Amino acid sequence: MFKLFFGVFCCLLCFGTLANAVKEDVEKILSGHLTSNQSRGLMDKLERNLPYPSVLDTARVKTVKCWFYDPQNDKNHIALNDLLSDANQAIKKADSPKLKLDLQTCQAFNLYQQGKVSAATSMTKNVISDTSKNPELYYQHATANLILGRIFRSQGSYQQAFLAFQQAYNSFEQGGFSYDKALILKEIGLIHADLHNFLLAEEQLQRAINELTNYNEQEWYIATDILAQAYEAQGNYQKAVMLYNSILPAVTKYEDDEGSAYLLFKIAQINIQLNELQEAKQYLNQARDLTLNSEWIKFIQSITTAEWLIKKGRLDEAELLYLDFEQNSSQVWSVDSLTRFLEFKRELAVQKSNYQQEALAQRELLKIADKKVQEIADNTLLSQRLAFDWEQQKREITRLKESSEVKEQLLNLANEKAFWQIESLLFSIGLILILAYITYKQTQHKQRFKTLALKDELTDIANRRAIFAFKYNAIKKSEFLGSACSLIVIDIDHFKQVNDTYGHDIGDEVIISTVKFIEKNIRQTDCAGRVGGEEFLVVLPNTALSFAHEVAQRIRENIENVTHTSLHIKSTVSIGVVEVKAGEAPKDASRRADGKLYAAKNAGRNKVMV
Repeated sequence: MFKLFFGVFCCLLCFGTLANAVKEDVEKILSGHLTSNQSRGLMDKLERNLPYPSVLDTARVKTVKCWFYDPQNDKNHIALNDLLSDANQAIKKADSPKLKLDLQTCQAFNLYQQGKVSAATSMTKNVISDTSKNPELYYQHATANLILGRIFRSQGSYQQAFLAFQQAYNSFEQGGFSYDKALILKEIGLIHADLHNFLLAEEQLQRAINELTNYNEQEWYIATDILAQAYEAQGNYQKAVMLYNSILPAVTKYEDDEGSAYLLFKIAQINIQLNELQEAKQYLNQARDLTLNSEWIKFIQSITTAEWLIKKGRLDEAELLYLDFEQNSSQVWSVDSLTRFLEFKRELAVQKSNYQQEALAQRELLKIADKKVQEIADNTLLSQRLAFDWEQQKREITRLKESSEVKEQLLNLANEKAFWQIESLLFSIGLILILAYITYKQTQHKQRFKTLALKDELTDIANRRAIFAFKYNAIKKSEFLGSACSLIVIDIDHFKQVNDTYGHDIGDEVIISTVKFIEKNIRQTDCAGRVGGEEFLVVLPNTALSFAHEVAQRIRENIENVTHTSLHIKSTVSIGVVEVKAGEAPKDASRRADGKLYAAKNAGRNKVMV
């Protein structure tokens, strides 16, 4: 009896130990500490022991195996489909909703790799929907958002991609997955680089690199390579070549010949741009012994060699390569490859004094540049706005987390501490809340005073300081953009007589009524301000004199044709209008407008002078 009990105990112990070992190995694969070869080796070990006594372990191994597939042909597709079928059956037996979601996310990723974007997007969104309300599914929710973000980025939907990566980052952070957070920072850095906002790209990529140094070397050098490309795109070649050189040993260690050759050619290209021709030649020579099969990497080798030959003045050899390129001109080149070829063509033409060829190459380069300019400007603004929105949301999440932590501490103290300690804590919290309330009120007052400092107290439009600042900025912006900007100066006729006859209260009503008709006749992009007692200035950006004259006439007619104040008195205004001249100082433009106003008054008032 004792032997039977001991045998059963040993079996249970071994079963538990084996189950724990499988779970730990799967977690190692996902931890980020293993290189791709190490992960594949561990995966092979786990597969050799299939099926496991525990159906859950079998399901774990089959699910994580999905991430090792990169289906490139029909045979691989069939193998992947067989695995998905087996894994689904294992997950069903193990009754594990988490693994089911993990497998769906991996399946979506493989669909995306095969170009089935619509199906991949739909499946990923289903996983996100199923995980969004369950706090225990942080990892599954985050991974699905990561895949969705990559899909959006590949389609050029950068805002949607950014939001998906943001959701993934927040979920990984809540779940405590530091490695995966670092991968998200890399993805966000890539978005900013795509949008040509290299400062933000550098910030996110540097954060990713700092984190990834604690994990596997491959992810570290991939992030460093992206940062080097960002520096290169900015023209900061010294930093770029330094980073490329720093990752060269790791790339040589893990990549095939073509991967190593690409980096060697990249370093050689930058050294050519820096006129370090001897250095460039050494890297080109290093790539000679490598096996290069793809047409793409052969083109990179040829164009880099051609650029080196141009710099060395070996024009005949460079021209032979140019003729080879021309023979293959029917192939589809990327924008970057075409740009490099055209730059080489232009430089060769310059050196050979072939002005016709130089002009043709320059024209093609200008076409490419024109397409990029507006896209770069728009994308940079989008990148800045995305970064700002994310920072705002991160601060809100941090605030909510801190609030939640305070509440949790209070609950723990309620269970563990005596009444007097809780009472003291509550008193402290009350004091903090009072101080917070006081701080809040002070902030409100400061904001109110700041607003009042820029608004006229009587009319609620811009005061003298604010309208002059708006005028200055509008004129400078118009000068920069090459657009028109006009000024309208308005003065209430016989206003002193109104005050003397009816009193200052009625005078104030006349001012308020006048402002109402001024605001009624201007656009949202225009700005009206009170300069003095009964004098007003209207600034009209992007407005020529003819249109400003029409606006002024409408204002004058509207004011003349109605009665004002509770006493129904009549009032008129005199108006001066000018268009700011090219290079004219804001003060000089105001003086001209005042001159027009005085001319209107001297002409009998209730007139518009331009």
